[in-house]
Amino acid sequence: MVGDAALRAGDCVVGVEFVKDRLVQIGGSSVANQAIGRASLYIDGEVVAEISEMRAQIGKFALTGEGLNVGRDGSAPVTDDDPGSMPWRFTGGDIARVIVDVSGDPYVDFELEAAAMMKRE
Repeated sequence: MVGDAALRAGDCVVGVEFVKDRLVQIGGSSVANQAIGRASLYIDGEVVAEISEMRAQIGKFALTGEGLNVGRDGSAPVTDDDPGSMPWRFTGGDIARVIVDVSGDPYVDFELEAAAMMKRE
C-alpha cells in the first residue's frame, strides 16, 4: 500500500486498519482460510491510502521467529521493490512503539481527545 502523503520529520503515528468483509476457501482447503477486506493506511489519524479486496492469511505458519515482524524481515522482502538484502531492515527513522490490537474495537486516540477537551475548556 502506497500513500500520496510523505512522513514528516519528527514524531508521527502510522497505523494500518484491516476490516474483514468475508472469509473464503483457497488452495483446496476444506475450511475458510483467507480473509478479504479493506485496508487503510493512516498517518497521524488521516487516511493516506486504501486497498479494497485486500487478502489476508488466517493463522500463522511458523513455530518460531516468523509470527509478527516489525522493523525487519529475515526471510523475504515485504514487497518486490524493497531494496537491499536480508534481513530487509527498516531505515530512515526509529520505531518507538508498536501496538497490535485484534480486539475488533475501533481505535480511539485518547491523547488527541484529551487535547481537544482542553481546548474547549
